Amino acid sequence: MKRIYVILFLSSALFLLGARDNHVFSHGIQYTIDKAETMIVRVEYDDGEPASYSEVKIFSPDDPKVEYQKGRTDKKGQFSFLPDKGGEWKVVITDGMGHAIAAEVLPDNKAGTGLAAVQSSGLTRWQKAAIALSVVWGFIGWAFFLKARNMRRTNP
Repeated sequence: MKRIYVILFLSSALFLLGARDNHVFSHGIQYTIDKAETMIVRVEYDDGEPASYSEVKIFSPDDPKVEYQKGRTDKKGQFSFLPDKGGEWKVVITDGMGHAIAAEVLPDNKAGTGLAAVQSSGLTRWQKAAIALSVVWGFIGWAFFLKARNMRRTNP
């Protein structure tokens, strides 16, 4: 009987370790844009950690399919560009780990206007925790099922 609990514990631990590597516990991403002479894009995760060296693509209002500028954020998660005309500029940022942001920026307006964030993971931190707890609870259910089945075999 104790062997079932050991197997249950080890399989749960292996699942959680494997899930950690597969970004089950990954965090969301957010950004701010400050307007000065240039447009400064600051990208950070939900916990405030900067999204350092993330890939940035800028698309002009004239041609939304061809990149106007391409680069990476710096160590502080910042990237700046200078729009040469007004209109709706598209900024696409990906960190290479499954997080992405797509934002429309209007240089004529104040920073932060008309922004639309896209979170590629699709699940919030609480939803991921609920899924992990459900899996662990499922393992516990299987352990009790196997225990009851073994008790029926030994006590006919």
